[in-house]
Amino acid sequence: LTHQMGAFGYARETNWEETHATLYCFKNLYFSQQTSSDPGQVTKQIMDEFRDEIFSHFGLPRSRDRKDTIEKDRKLAMRILLYSGETWENLEKLVKEVTGKHPHVDFHIVQDLDVPIAEQARLFNSADAVVMASGDHMANSIFVPDDTIFAELSCGLLSRTSNSHFMELIAGSAITVASSSCSDSRNDAPCISCQAGHSRFTMPSASFQALVDDIVKRHSGKTSVVQDER
Repeated sequence: LTHQMGAFGYARETNWEETHATLYCFKNLYFSQQTSSDPGQVTKQIMDEFRDEIFSHFGLPRSRDRKDTIEKDRKLAMRILLYSGETWENLEKLVKEVTGKHPHVDFHIVQDLDVPIAEQARLFNSADAVVMASGDHMANSIFVPDDTIFAELSCGLLSRTSNSHFMELIAGSAITVASSSCSDSRNDAPCISCQAGHSRFTMPSASFQALVDDIVKRHSGKTSVVQDER
């Protein structure tokens, strides 16, 4: 039933039978009854258990709570995962401009996300921050370790990744960069300039630099907190 509902998306690595004669067995099955009137049925404990199983199943190198890898992570460059999709036009130019200011940051631009789920999982698991144009690929947020920072850019509707309740469930933080003309000089928040039809957008260099500065500052603070807890 869950397969027919498309609950697992297009899982290329799973050999599903073409007939309905096969019975699939699952040790655990998680589902959400979340509604707008009662958003609290999925608890942090349930989400942690679910993500721990997912991390184990995919053999992800970084654990959910990162406490077993925090010392190693502190010695490595912070990784910001970026993806333009088909909408963000000037991403590569922006990254080139800001790289010199943050030599300790690994800016990893993803060229293609049309890959098996396991590969997407490992990719997102490697990130300390995710900066991407909005899209279905944001569902991979369940594979990131706790304290990951998200920046979602969109000229239209945002995914549920930016939802404050979801961020609490995965112990993350979100920065929303929504549709804006970037014409208000009094507004210091990062902004994007959407083209006609809202199918594509660009981001001013100053806005991208401010966004990266904010992400680096947040990451440094989170890493210090985890270190202090140890």
